[in-house]
Amino acid sequence: MKKLFFLLILWVLPVFSATIPTDSVILQAMDKVTGRVKELSLPVGASIDFGELTITVDKCLTKTPEETPENAAFLRITQEDKELFSGWMFSSNPAISAMEDPVYDIWVVSCVYETPILDEEAVLGDFEKDSEIETDKMSDTEIIED
Repeated sequence: MKKLFFLLILWVLPVFSATIPTDSVILQAMDKVTGRVKELSLPVGASIDFGELTITVDKCLTKTPEETPENAAFLRITQEDKELFSGWMFSSNPAISAMEDPVYDIWVVSCVYETPILDEEAVLGDFEKDSEIETDKMSDTEIIED
C-alpha cells in the first residue's frame, strides 16, 4: 500500500510544476517538397496560413526559469477544412506529439511574451520625476570659485 501511495505521489507531482501562460508562440514550419523552412510567430488565439495549412494556436505554456526548459503549445492544424492535428506539441521533444503529414512539418520553438508585461509609461513616468528632482537640486546649488 505504501508503494502504491508513493507511486501515486510521483505521478501527480509533475502536474503541480509551475507553468507560465504566454501570449504568443514561435513555430518552425517546413515544406518537405521545396525544402522551405520558415519561422512563424503568432499570438495565442490567432491563425496563420503556411502553404495549404491553417495553423491555430489555442494556448502556449512555458516553464519557470528554475525548471528544465520546456514549451508546450496547443495547436489545431487544418488543410481545406480537414483536421490534420489537434493537440499539444512540445519544444523539447517534437516527436512525442507530432503532426504526421507527407508534405509539411510543424514544430514549437518557444512560447514568448510579445506584449510588454510592465506598463512602460508608469515606469518612465517615475524615472522622469526622479530626474526632475535631481535637476532641481542641482540648480539650487551655488558654485563657489576660489
